[in-house]
Amino acid sequence: MKSISVVETMGTRELLSPDLGHRLYELIRDALRKNDSVHVDFATYEFLSSSFLNRSLGQISMDFDLDQERFDRRIQIVGLEKDDIDDVRLCVQNAVMRKKLLDKKIDLNQYYSTHLAH
Repeated sequence: MKSISVVETMGTRELLSPDLGHRLYELIRDALRKNDSVHVDFATYEFLSSSFLNRSLGQISMDFDLDQERFDRRIQIVGLEKDDIDDVRLCVQNAVMRKKLLDKKIDLNQYYSTHLAH
């Protein structure tokens, strides 16, 4: 199992930008390509944004076709507060839904504008 210390690797305790999320995505992607699982440690982080999560964990979910169960088997997330764990779960759920829509060739902008407009 590959271990990634997010704060140490990113060099900051503020995990807010999609660019940082993309860096984490690349590390996880490379680890998943070489190993069956990866341990992602968020210890000592201060702030976490949805754009960071979407660009890292959400994109991993989509690219590796990981629903919540497969995600939990391959990626062990530790060091997050409960609210942020809930945000990770929501991020994965949203990624799964986006992948299903894209696989069906549904235009995401049109779908979201008609289904979430109200």
